[in-house]
Amino acid sequence: MPVPNKTLLLFIVLIAGLAALHACSEQQPVTYESLIEKGLDSGERHDTLFLGYHFGMTRQDFQTSSWEMNREGIITGLTKVEYTNRDWLPFEAYIEFFPDFEDGKISRLPLDIHYRDWAPWNQNRFSDSLATELAQHFAQVYGQDFHWMFLPEADREGWFSVRGNRAISVWRRDDMWVRAVFRDLTVDADIPEGR
Repeated sequence: MPVPNKTLLLFIVLIAGLAALHACSEQQPVTYESLIEKGLDSGERHDTLFLGYHFGMTRQDFQTSSWEMNREGIITGLTKVEYTNRDWLPFEAYIEFFPDFEDGKISRLPLDIHYRDWAPWNQNRFSDSLATELAQHFAQVYGQDFHWMFLPEADREGWFSVRGNRAISVWRRDDMWVRAVFRDLTVDADIPEGR
């Protein structure tokens, strides 16, 4: 049996390499829209939020749960819930939130967060650090990969992740505050988050 010609062998290796390169170049980049589409197409449901709240929770159940946590000193407020977080992040954080309801059930939960000891001279307490630390925490807790990208609802760049129906956006509002929004994509994938 004749030994293959070196030129023919080189040609075959070159063609295989070009085919592999072409296959890699055809992979779609991760975009905001592609993450939403992939999450919705999965058919998975992930309703967990935090502090026992979840998508689909009725307004009455939210108020009852909040009232109980208020009595226990975990949270304060009712029209704007205030929570001091001492566990998720490297530094104590102040969180304000109140859910949006669709048909009487939680469909979206915006959080406004800042480090308690934020000050202009505390660079490691600025919102850029906090946003990254929140995205890392949420990735660990919810098992979601976060991507840095342009967020149309915030009209700025930030962290974004989708797992099934649950989308989480995290972005820097200013030097002090971070906005994080959980939203149920099965209720409305186009609810503006920047409010």
